[in-house]
Amino acid sequence: MQFWLMKTEPGECSIDDALAAPRRITPWSGVRNYQSRNTMRDAMRVGDGVLFYHSSCAEPGIAGLAEVASGSRPDPTQFDRKSGYYDAKSKREAPRWVLVDIRALKKTRLVPIAELKAQKALARMLTLRPGNRLSITPVSDAEWAATSDHALACLKNFFAAPILAELRALDRSQLAVIVNVRDPLSVQIGEYYAERRRIIFQNFIKVSFAPDKATLTREEFEQIKDQVDRQTRPEVQAYALTWAAPYRVGCMSITSAFAFGYDEALCAEGCKPTRRSPYFNSPTRLPFTQLRMRPTMSLASRSFENAKALIDRGVQADATSPMGTAYLLSTSDNSRDVRTAGYPRVDKLQTNRVRVRRLAQDELRDAADVLFYFIGKERVHGLETLGFLAGAIADHVTSSGGEMPESGQMSALRWLEAGATGSYGTVVEPCAIAQKFPTPAVVIGRYLAGETLIEAYWKSVLMPGQGIFIGEPLAAPFRRDDK
Repeated sequence: MQFWLMKTEPGECSIDDALAAPRRITPWSGVRNYQSRNTMRDAMRVGDGVLFYHSSCAEPGIAGLAEVASGSRPDPTQFDRKSGYYDAKSKREAPRWVLVDIRALKKTRLVPIAELKAQKALARMLTLRPGNRLSITPVSDAEWAATSDHALACLKNFFAAPILAELRALDRSQLAVIVNVRDPLSVQIGEYYAERRRIIFQNFIKVSFAPDKATLTREEFEQIKDQVDRQTRPEVQAYALTWAAPYRVGCMSITSAFAFGYDEALCAEGCKPTRRSPYFNSPTRLPFTQLRMRPTMSLASRSFENAKALIDRGVQADATSPMGTAYLLSTSDNSRDVRTAGYPRVDKLQTNRVRVRRLAQDELRDAADVLFYFIGKERVHGLETLGFLAGAIADHVTSSGGEMPESGQMSALRWLEAGATGSYGTVVEPCAIAQKFPTPAVVIGRYLAGETLIEAYWKSVLMPGQGIFIGEPLAAPFRRDDK
């Protein structure tokens, strides 16, 4: 992911104009400098962050935030004789000028150029150098990180942390649903989910394989993955599977295998760490475009009735900003109680809508406001007494929680059947390495910032190769309601 500063005259296109445009998208036309043209053509990528800068006005400065929303294409104003940007020497068969679309995200307080120049850490910022007249200039990571002014820090953190992520969460057009046509339950779940989430037909992917296996070999998986790859549009950023089994591919979970492709570096021989996920606590909104991986979640269920209830909970949760509690349990099971050291970080996330309760006990009972529930136990008792809010996330640290529909321990599927909307479990012995399980502070923080369940959950696991993510991927209780 890269960052750019893009100048515009507010009399021609201000941040207010950009925010008022359909879908907040503005074609960045009229660039007639070769260096800036080359930047748009060769360097900019979809999802890159943009500082929206007002220039040639009474008070120039940063006025808002935006992102690159398209690749480059010919600028039509170069062929328009009525346009001030008409270029008689440019030919349609060999256009000279290009543009990219910019999606406006937020108007900020105006940060004037004098305030930028006063920041010593920004002394080398290209746009501030004497004689610079380029309308598009790069902004380095170091320049963003070095910014100390509060208003500028908000700009930096917009992309570097889950602030205002509701403007940048994955949406239904970026999710593909994968169904196994030889599994009637998979087809039924997939069709219902596509209807409820209004998934476009191009993102409804059909594969065919025997549904009676818990584990696939690498060769079997790669045949299925080949079917999926042939049907996946480049705009797709994530997958939803529609079965509980198979849940494992060789030494990997099936969700990680679909996300990364089969890669034994994401497995472990014995009690060792695995390769880390580039998606962990990442600011990226476009994991495939920017990281070449597609986070995957399974709409796992033993029956259509349970799957329907799960899907309905996820849809119902959207933009509700529920008032609930995050329950963080420290148990007597010392071998599985490996995440408690991170619990104090969750305290800082407490708001007037989400309370945090850290409890030293082996189970939770009779709570009617469960939004998050994290525990380390082989089996978790008392789930039937709990009331999970729509969109709730819950999981437990144990060795084989990702086995479905049954496990020698407690399957993560029990959480969904009890009313949670998302859960997680490992399918290969994790040796209670905490980094192979969700990090509560990360998943809670990103969920509260408006990210979808699949984004927040995936970004919370540093080493996800052996763990399966299950639930309703697009649930987003804290996403802003665009209506």
